[in-house]
Amino acid sequence: MRATSQRRRTSLDGVLLSLALTSSGCSALIARTGQDIRQLKTRDEVRTSFGAPVASDDAFVGAFDEFRTRRKIAAPKTAVLVAHMGVATLGLFELFAFPSIAGETLRAAIVGQQIRFEYAADGAVRDMRIDGKAHDRPAYP
Repeated sequence: MRATSQRRRTSLDGVLLSLALTSSGCSALIARTGQDIRQLKTRDEVRTSFGAPVASDDAFVGAFDEFRTRRKIAAPKTAVLVAHMGVATLGLFELFAFPSIAGETLRAAIVGQQIRFEYAADGAVRDMRIDGKAHDRPAYP
């Protein structure tokens, strides 16, 4: 009887380990997809990509454009961090990361998000914020 329960326990451990390893990576893929706004280097590129801003200021110091969008914005740094945490925890981190990242993506698609680009005097992108937060911060707490 003990040998049978030991075999079941070993089989269950193998199944759980397989599930954990195969489930890791979904959150990282979701975070990585979308438009990588870090590729936009100038004000002209930003306006070509997003169209007319909903708010803008052309002051010599502190020029900015604000846009309202529902498109998916890529978060490559978050994707790398989530992938590393997924590997380090054998996929258990996905239990926390997937609902958080999927929820944030869904919220952005339904409600939309405000993207603010700030420019240097020469028109180069100096800073970008999504809903008031620095771009590419991790989406989970």
